[in-house]
Amino acid sequence: MEFTWTATTERELSAQGQKLEVLEYSAHPMEAPVQGYMQGLTRPSRWRQLAIHTTTGATLEAGALQYLRGNLEMQAVSASGSGGGLG
Repeated sequence: MEFTWTATTERELSAQGQKLEVLEYSAHPMEAPVQGYMQGLTRPSRWRQLAIHTTTGATLEAGALQYLRGNLEMQAVSASGSGGGLG
């Protein structure tokens, strides 16, 4: 069975020109159930995503970024403060 994903804003925080949104995605079946037949329905689990809307920048931990959209500039810095990079 195929599903469509619908996003709802669960929480929204704004301060000093920055906005954070917690989006929750839930699955809804694309087809109506067949009349007269017992159909088990197992939906995929809901999942959440954090959307950051900022003009000044944000600091994320390694592995936290899952999707990029918009005009982004990234810089990797190691814990010692020197330039980052692979390895």
